[in-house]
Amino acid sequence: LHNLESPLTMSAPHLRRRAFLPLLPAFLLPAAVLSACGGGAEREEIRHPELPQETARLNEVAAAAVAAGLVGAVFGSQPEGLQKLYLGSAGLSRQSQGPALSSEQPFMLGSLSKSMTAALAAELVRQGKLRWDSRPAELLPELIALQHPDFAAITLRQLLDHRSGLPAFQDPSEVEELAAYLAIQTKPLPTNDRERRRLLARWMLARKPALPPGQELYSNAGYTLAGAMMEAATGQDFDSLLL
Repeated sequence: LHNLESPLTMSAPHLRRRAFLPLLPAFLLPAAVLSACGGGAEREEIRHPELPQETARLNEVAAAAVAAGLVGAVFGSQPEGLQKLYLGSAGLSRQSQGPALSSEQPFMLGSLSKSMTAALAAELVRQGKLRWDSRPAELLPELIALQHPDFAAITLRQLLDHRSGLPAFQDPSEVEELAAYLAIQTKPLPTNDRERRRLLARWMLARKPALPPGQELYSNAGYTLAGAMMEAATGQDFDSLLL
């Protein structure tokens, strides 16, 4: 999915590695939001003496992630029904410098799925399943007849660079517009994420661009469309591709 605003910073050569993709979903627990370490956590460890081993296991997983190419990684798990969140960490807090990354270190979460989407797109380009200049309608032919003419030439690269002209899709008014569009549909709405992405793509590309393509405008919508393109190019759901 763009910016990697977490300790999982990667060097450019490693960004092209497929090996790190299976490890990424587990890092989503930053120390900044780990408030579950108090209260009855110690009592849980008394009742379940095997739980302290979880920290050692997570440290091993984090170390394996660093060995696979990540600069730093924090992994967390929370056994079902228990309060405590177990953490493991490895690597550095900043690329090529800085102290060792600690599970106690707070950091900001951004749109982390964008960095994974972009890395996945790069891998599919490497495999020849996509091109950086692939256009949405090449993979989603239903767009040809309905897309706004200004969107006809936008590319995968522009979608990932936030230069497609698609709206930010962050403002509540944009969500309300989509809700109004869905409310007037006469056919049943999609029941899975893959078809929902394609429906959103049809709605977005039929509208006038928020800015002329080529100009920069941060857009969640652009990454949704990039995901739909990857699904069409591979025949696999986006979640499966990440795994």
